[in-house]
This record gives sequence, C-alpha cells and structure tokens, in this order.
Amino acid sequence: MQALKTQLDTTASDYLEAKKNMQLLELAIKTLLKNAQEQGKEKQLATARKQGRLTGRERIELLLDQDSPFLELMPKLGYTLNMEKEGIKLVAGIGLVSGKLCLISANIGTLKTNLFDENTQVKSLRLKRIAIENRLPLVQLLESNEESVIPTKTTESPLEQTVSGINLVLNEAVLPLLQQASALDYTIFIKNRLPDALKYKADYLAENELDALRIIREVVDSFSDNHTFSPILIPTDIAPLHPIKDLQGMQFGLGKGLFDIRELMVRLVDRSEFTEYKAGFGKKMVAGFANIHGFPIGILANNAPIGKEEVVKLADFVRRCNQQHRSLLFIQNSIAFSLEILENAENPLLTIENALKNSTIPTLCIKIGCNKFTEKTPPIYGNAHQPRFLFSYLADLTHYDSNIMPSETRNHLAFALATIYNNVVEGEI
Repeated sequence: MQALKTQLDTTASDYLEAKKNMQLLELAIKTLLKNAQEQGKEKQLATARKQGRLTGRERIELLLDQDSPFLELMPKLGYTLNMEKEGIKLVAGIGLVSGKLCLISANIGTLKTNLFDENTQVKSLRLKRIAIENRLPLVQLLESNEESVIPTKTTESPLEQTVSGINLVLNEAVLPLLQQASALDYTIFIKNRLPDALKYKADYLAENELDALRIIREVVDSFSDNHTFSPILIPTDIAPLHPIKDLQGMQFGLGKGLFDIRELMVRLVDRSEFTEYKAGFGKKMVAGFANIHGFPIGILANNAPIGKEEVVKLADFVRRCNQQHRSLLFIQNSIAFSLEILENAENPLLTIENALKNSTIPTLCIKIGCNKFTEKTPPIYGNAHQPRFLFSYLADLTHYDSNIMPSETRNHLAFALATIYNNVVEGEI
C-alpha cells in the first residue's frame, strides 16, 4: 500500500486555536465522566463496607484479569449533572476474565435512586445485543436497593442468544430479573443473602462476594474453545507516520479552516498506508482499504454532503468489503453532513440501506465533529442498519457505546476490532 501524505501545518494559528478549543472540550468530557462514576454518598458507601458489600466498579475491577484493558460502554447514558452528582446506575464494558473477553455489567447498589429506570433498560438491551453479535459471555452482577422498581417486562433483543451468560445475584430484590434470563445462563447466589428455600435455583453457591467472583472466573474458564480469544502478535513498526494527537486541532470538510478527511486516515491507519477506492468518482466520499493494529478494514468517510455518485460509490464499496470478508468503518463527519440531500424524492439512505441488507460483514461507526449532531441526525450508514460499535467525539450526546477523545481513536478501534475478530490486542486502551 502507498502511504498518505499530510498537508497539516501544526504551527498555523487556526490549527492552534482549534486545538485549544478541543483541549477544553476534552477537559469537560473528562470532568463529566468522573462525575458519572460516582458510586454514592459516603453514608451509603460506609453502610456497604460494614455489610461486606463491594461497589459495582470494585466488583468489576476485582473480576478482571490483572492489567486487563477495559472498554467501558455507554459511560454517560442516564447521567445528569445535578446537586447530588448522582452517577450512572449501570457500569458495563468489555475486558478479560480468565483470559477470555467478556462483557461485564454491574448495578451501582450504593446509589440512593431507582437503578432500573428507562435509561438502564435501554442500556441493558444494547449490552445484550453487543454480547450476542460479538459472541461474548455476558456477566451480570445484579444488585438492587430500596428505591428501585424492578421492571416486570422488558423489551426483548431481536437476536437469539447463542452464548452463555453468568448472573451473580447479590440480593433477593433482583430475583425477578432471573425470569428474563436465558436457559444458557449460569446463576450464582451468595449463601447468607437469600432464603434457604430459594437456593435450589442456584447453579453455584458462594460464601461471600469475593468467593462469588472466584466462581465466575472458574465458570468462564470452563467455557468451550469458541469463547477463547487468543493473543495476537502485533508488529511494533506499524504506527502511523504522524501522531494521532494532531487530531486535537482538526475539523474535517471541504471549506475554509477545515481539513480533508484523509488527514485523519494518515494518523489512524497502520503506517499511514491507505489504498483509495474510486478516487476520481464521488469525490465527496473517501473510500479505501487499510489496516488498524494489524486488522484489515475498509473505511468510508464523507468530506461533504453526499450525492448520487457518493451513494453509488458507497454501495459498490460495501460489496467489495463483503467479497474480501473485511470489516467496515463508517466515519460520519457532522460538519460536512447535510440533511438537504436526504429530503429529496430519491432518498440516498434507502440505497445505502439496500446495499447493507445483504451485507454480512461487521461494521463500526465514529461520529466526528463538535456539537453538530442531534438525536434526529440520520446516520450515514442508513436508519435500518446498526453497527457493532458506535463511537462519538461529542460531549453532549449519551446514546453512544463510547464517547472518545480524538487521540484515543486508534486504540478504541483496535479494541473493537479485536472483539470482532475474536482476538486480544495487548497494551493499554
């Protein structure tokens, strides 16, 4: 492959001003995420410690393998900044347990609020879909409190569960949730927290929380080989030719003060090597083949509002990626994304959706651009298609699998691709 070249001047005043603004936005995101991680007030935390109860995040930390990366999913969903600084009610993410990638979720029982509100149910459904699509064991650390109202009926996932799950029941109040469990799931109870009459429902009985976490690790270890994610060796010489931190000062498009989307590719793909597809046709949409941390991937990104040529190009490229069994990354640029073209009689989204109907390859999406999206902004991949993972650079929207800093883009995509390809990327995420 041929390496892309950069036109960026990191000393230009416009770039430095944009970089300063992005750094302020990143600081705001980090502050918000820190507040969203609140585990409860000191009174509730002290009571939990006296009762021998861990917090939700402590349970996840102790369950994960030592030095395991952990990709937290939907870290802001359901969080609102208020006087109490109440954190999110369900922590979830992907990490290693007994050497195997698992999707782990934990209720934050030390919060004095309803832990099973609408946002939590939306998050739970999305987590289940991610686990099923990527064949990840789903480990649920279930806990309730006095303020919680357990839902009697939840929306079922449209996908059939094909992987085993593990449900750790931390108190009696969450037992109604087991009615929604799959027959493939394992159930673990803690002896002194449930009536003796109910213990027959457990596959395993634990002495305490630490013992329960040990049992989870042993159960995961016993899963068959199709759950095993073998480490892969990543060459040390595949880094992009230009630092990804340069993205802090860049916004993409075909206008004054904007940068060609290829400047993102230069800093994202291995060795900055990118084989562009139909470069002279549908020029507002950039398409091509590359690798990210050694994983082959096709990339589609818009520089400007898409038209008929771009739609044809997109549909053709999706078919090419299917021929090569190559995962596909959509980069949706909000600054260059116009709704006008979508309101025409010939809606290009319908063409895109038709191209994806018969597609069998995994897709990912990153939405980039600062504060330009709304919940009604149509996705570039069509309304009928849902990517395996959906990331965003934005600070103000919460319905994304992860809100990431531009400088974290490469590592987050590597983790997602490792999950899809059933391998483990070594190194910090």
